[in-house]
Amino acid sequence: NKCNNYKVTLYKDKGVTPFIMRCKCGGDMMHTKSSKQAPPSYVKVHNWVRPSLKQTMSLSKGMRNHILNGGLILEDELK
Repeated sequence: NKCNNYKVTLYKDKGVTPFIMRCKCGGDMMHTKSSKQAPPSYVKVHNWVRPSLKQTMSLSKGMRNHILNGGLILEDELK
């Protein structure tokens, strides 16, 4: 809502994802469109995944609660 950036995401695992996410510009990004078609090959895709228990335990308390309640995290946010 601040810079017009967008992020294309796919569900690699089943789970719950946030409706609104923080953008790198400091604004918010929100879900605007769903599609059953695969994006074109030139589009960078970010995958929603369920982290391993070891990965989950290394996250903040809020993110751990999110994951343990069925939530997913973007794969590129896992280190």
